[in-house]
Amino acid sequence: MTCNLPSTSEIEVPENTPDFFGQEVYAADRSTDAVLNNDAAADDGQLHAPSSLFEDADAQPEDDTPPVSPELFRRKYQPRTFSELIGQDQIATQLRDYVKNAETGHLLLAGPSGCGKSTTALILAKALNCEGGVSGEACNACRSCRAMDVPDGHDAYIKLNGASSQAHKAELEYLFREHLAFRPLDGPRPVVFIDEAHELSRNARDFLLMVLTDAQDVTVVLAMIDDSHLPPQFVNRFSRMALTPPSMLHRLQHVKRICDGEGIAADPAALELIAERSCDFRHAEVHLACIMRELGQRDLDLAVVRDTLIRPQSKPYVDYLTALANGNLQDQINAVARASDSPAVRMDKILRLLLHLKTAYVGPTLLLPEREAALAFDPATCREIVDHLAGIAHSFSLSLAELVDHLLEHWSFQPHRVTEEVAKAAVVRCHDLLATARDDRAAPVLPSESAFASSRGLRKPRIRQRLASIANTGTHLTGQQAYDIYEAATFLIQEHGLYFNARLLIRFSALGISDEKQAASAFTDFCRNLAQRLKEWGSPLHRIALLERTPEGIHGRLVFHLPEPLRQQAHDWWKVYLTDRLHGAATLEDACDAAGRNETQPKRRTVQHWTLVRELWAGVDPSLTIDGVPLIDRLGVPRQLQRPAGRIEGRRRHNFSQSIGQSGQDHARDAMMPHVSAIAEGAWDQIATGWEFLEHRERQAERNRRQDIVSTLEERLACTGDPLARTALNQQFQAERRSWAVDARHRLRQRVSWINSTPAPNPCQE
Repeated sequence: MTCNLPSTSEIEVPENTPDFFGQEVYAADRSTDAVLNNDAAADDGQLHAPSSLFEDADAQPEDDTPPVSPELFRRKYQPRTFSELIGQDQIATQLRDYVKNAETGHLLLAGPSGCGKSTTALILAKALNCEGGVSGEACNACRSCRAMDVPDGHDAYIKLNGASSQAHKAELEYLFREHLAFRPLDGPRPVVFIDEAHELSRNARDFLLMVLTDAQDVTVVLAMIDDSHLPPQFVNRFSRMALTPPSMLHRLQHVKRICDGEGIAADPAALELIAERSCDFRHAEVHLACIMRELGQRDLDLAVVRDTLIRPQSKPYVDYLTALANGNLQDQINAVARASDSPAVRMDKILRLLLHLKTAYVGPTLLLPEREAALAFDPATCREIVDHLAGIAHSFSLSLAELVDHLLEHWSFQPHRVTEEVAKAAVVRCHDLLATARDDRAAPVLPSESAFASSRGLRKPRIRQRLASIANTGTHLTGQQAYDIYEAATFLIQEHGLYFNARLLIRFSALGISDEKQAASAFTDFCRNLAQRLKEWGSPLHRIALLERTPEGIHGRLVFHLPEPLRQQAHDWWKVYLTDRLHGAATLEDACDAAGRNETQPKRRTVQHWTLVRELWAGVDPSLTIDGVPLIDRLGVPRQLQRPAGRIEGRRRHNFSQSIGQSGQDHARDAMMPHVSAIAEGAWDQIATGWEFLEHRERQAERNRRQDIVSTLEERLACTGDPLARTALNQQFQAERRSWAVDARHRLRQRVSWINSTPAPNPCQE
């Protein structure tokens, strides 16, 4: 239940009465202030109940019971003597002595709104003009006291407002020089009470300074919230009395007095809550009147007070977090918009609600909730919100406490200037960050390996394992060795966009080497030195090295890529290198045989590349078959090239540069850019057809696309310090990585080739 009360500018709410959210009780929601604005109407001798307290302001009650009104509470239960002033014992003693001693000085009452300045001035006027008072107190029974209880009922009590035209210099001149000087008054000691005296104009203050000395038979009482900005020469002409705001116990005492007087059966906890939520006596009266209207004839209990005073203020923020947990952006915006607070206060209240969830439900350190928080938020709703947030945290791969910490840090940041647009942007941004966790972009379901087809029919699964399992006769290349050579050769084109264009045959007998181990070591040294020279000249060495044993001795066959600008330098270098190591009468022609040229046309480059590779395959055992077809024929090795490779220990038979060997292939696989293997796919007719260079372009385009995405995410990460935003970006990066095809066959391609020409069947279907 809620009670909407109109607002006014006449009541100024103090700024030091915090609620659970750390804000003034009515600094942001001043809906109760208009109820207090009936002072002006009451001063005219009329009592007006605020229309918002009644369903029909013009309707007459069915019985003679006056309608519930804070104005009636104030008139009926306001203090009528100094001894009845609550929380102002020192001021009451001073004013009582002032009356008893018939002092003539003027007074200045300073204190926050609602502390009793107007009531104190009225009691003073009654005591100064009372016909039967004793000990400085008003009797409240004589004609003069009764007349002053009615607004404008006694001409010895004149009430002005410093912010209105009543307190202009001209009106003050008429009051002091005409009205008070010549008109007979009903009381012996007239009192001029000027409320909001800090609003007096400079001319009005100067006039008061002139007449205060002469007006000995008149008591001038000024009331204001703060007198620090007034000129000292003006303030010093008054006896200053500082009234203190009512404490919670004083407000509770006042509310209990009203309930006892009206015969209201009230729960003590309910009265305490009303006193806690009120910043002064008048707001306590407004709260009580509002609640009593909602109750009707029922007793005053804690639940109704909570639902009337607290839940309406907290509900928009609870609704916001509920919508945030459910992922509904429009509901989030609408919930925050329903709050009557300023944009900065809205952001602060969301932060405080999150803090309540963390300390009361999430932890890791749990605390008993503050009393205000326990009253403001329904535990079942809080647990429901926490359960939803736990699901989001799981999507982020975070603990619930970590997610709530990130939300706290997100809402802890407030720009210097918070507008409606800024607050709305914070809501939208928080929703977008959490929405990334709900975007279930799991890794795509890949077809099984056996589901793919090659250009010759169904793919033969696990070709590599089949090649490795074929027995080795010892004098020929094994199926695994042939497969390794193919993988390195095709990877060179797909990854680097280069071709083999040079071949070097080294005869180790001309170097005086006949031992297999020494030949392998010398061959390795040669390759290492050649790689070092090419690196110094600005090019890496991509090569395949193979040892063979022939009747003439051990040969080392090197196939590699040699950039054309470096070809002559490389020739000169290895001639010098090998000449220095010639044995006996051997010549350079006996030691090496070099071949190769730089082809410019793509088709010729492809032919040269695979011709050099087939020279390496020439030693494959012709008895090895795949599905009844000799492996050496599937590799396309001409008959005239086929020869035994000789007996060489397996681990010394061949090796590769790191750039195209197993190390380079693993690096590309780790970067989720593995190469395509026609042999692994059983696409034997695709060997040496030139598709590899087109695949290289596809790989480059895909790599550039991924790099652009990663760069964008890294830039966004570098620009934000919000942990929630960083977590969302990392989540987005991981989702992007999961979308990258691990299997090279599933990468998106702009061209149609044998790799993706046949749609992959659904592996879930039989």
